[in-house]
Amino acid sequence: MSQLKEMLIQGSSFDNPTLTPPDKEIFLILATKFEESTEYLFLNHEELNKITGLATPETWQDFLRLPEVQNYTKSQMAFLAQIAQRKTFSSLVSMAVSGGQGAQQAAKQIQELSGIMNQQDTNRTIILHHIPRPKPTDQNQETEVTHEQ
Repeated sequence: MSQLKEMLIQGSSFDNPTLTPPDKEIFLILATKFEESTEYLFLNHEELNKITGLATPETWQDFLRLPEVQNYTKSQMAFLAQIAQRKTFSSLVSMAVSGGQGAQQAAKQIQELSGIMNQQDTNRTIILHHIPRPKPTDQNQETEVTHEQ
């Protein structure tokens, strides 16, 4: 099963009572199609309708608005950005090593890109919650005393 289809089935969007079984089936078909090409990540609802020949632009728009589809799109875009950074880094290293014109500029860009790539791993927000234990009520204390006697 495709990653996006699995996300939809397990996600909260399919629990919505206003979403009919035929709508769910259409969204699963669109999910399969959407994963066929990374180019689809960059298209709007009207372009997806024209290129794929599936559904209506409005259905594609509803599909693209689902939280699971938005999360999938964000994760795929982040993955593509990482690949692009690695390719850029490799190209800059080749320029710097060649020692030709622009080697100094390439070295500066390598330093900047290295910092950006390292920063991605540390740019996280951690949220801690504290839930205090409930204090024993008088009723609980009496029960404990009763059991002790």
